[in-house]
Amino acid sequence: MNKLHILALALAWFLSGIFAWAGATPKLLRFDPAVIEIGEVRYDGGTVKVRFVYTNIADKPVTVVEVHPMCGCTVPTWDHKSVKPGKSAFIDVEYDPFSFIGEQNAHLTVISSNGEYERLNTITIHGTVLRDETLLQIRHPYTLAPGLRCEIEAVGLRLRSSRETVHRDVSFLNDSDREIRLNFKGSWRVKVEAPATVAPHRAAVVKLSYRTWFKRSGKYEEPLDIYVDGIKVASLPLKGAIE
Repeated sequence: MNKLHILALALAWFLSGIFAWAGATPKLLRFDPAVIEIGEVRYDGGTVKVRFVYTNIADKPVTVVEVHPMCGCTVPTWDHKSVKPGKSAFIDVEYDPFSFIGEQNAHLTVISSNGEYERLNTITIHGTVLRDETLLQIRHPYTLAPGLRCEIEAVGLRLRSSRETVHRDVSFLNDSDREIRLNFKGSWRVKVEAPATVAPHRAAVVKLSYRTWFKRSGKYEEPLDIYVDGIKVASLPLKGAIE
């Protein structure tokens, strides 16, 4: 029997023990309900407060040891006192929708103990976060011209020598209702690869290459002119420093 077979048998034995232990230890808490629907909420409407009620379904007192949120958007509070068999208590959760958009599921893991072993429950806040902007608009917060947005305000290029080429990907959003031709013009140091056209309300990734050849060390800045359908509409600064 080779080492691989021995390892597989050991893993199978370990997992079978885990599953057997899990089957022999019943759940300690029941949540009614485990998923709370909050419907549609606005991202800037403030925190939403919900209460998860649970019942001790074990034959011994049970304590909620810890509640682990999925992210900082949920803040749980609960009483750390033990709950007798058949009795109920609750966990209050504040949900902050500010950083989200669209359908959301905020999960929290509840760890409970009866003094002999611990068990896990998952509770969830489900709802839809409404915003005035689309997800693409949020990801492109800088308006360069009517109907054209960008993910950054300036292109930062930090360089280590005066003979180096650096590459950056920059995303632009056509926020208009028509297809546009997007073109760029900069110094001989800049090479731009861009799609020929950008569809309405779609983003496009533009690849920039910047050459520092024959440039002295120190800070520098130069514009990258942006054209929509052959007309200059804005300039995007290229900023950097050569160490």
